[in-house]
Amino acid sequence: MRVLFVNTVIKDGSTGNIMFNLQEKFRQYGHDTLFFYGRNSHPEEQYAKRITPAIELYTNALLTRLFGLNTVKSPISSIRLKRRIKQFKPDAVILGNLHGYYIN
Repeated sequence: MRVLFVNTVIKDGSTGNIMFNLQEKFRQYGHDTLFFYGRNSHPEEQYAKRITPAIELYTNALLTRLFGLNTVKSPISSIRLKRRIKQFKPDAVILGNLHGYYIN
């Protein structure tokens, strides 16, 4: 089975560690997995990809804090995520913590 994970962070904080450990467990059972995360600069794991460029992340955070435009300005990340989901063709998607200035 192909399983896709999406979370704000990877291997950081509670949700980042929970989602990463869950992905590792799926891999141990022989499933094909891929993990997309939005922020924090951890070295990329073999089966994890950051989808948000830093400039987009910081611009979006600034616009949200100044004008209340939460995630309205994340076109690059949203397009990347959609395209990579179509490429990976997952059987299941596990969504973790989705806020954090990185997708619409």
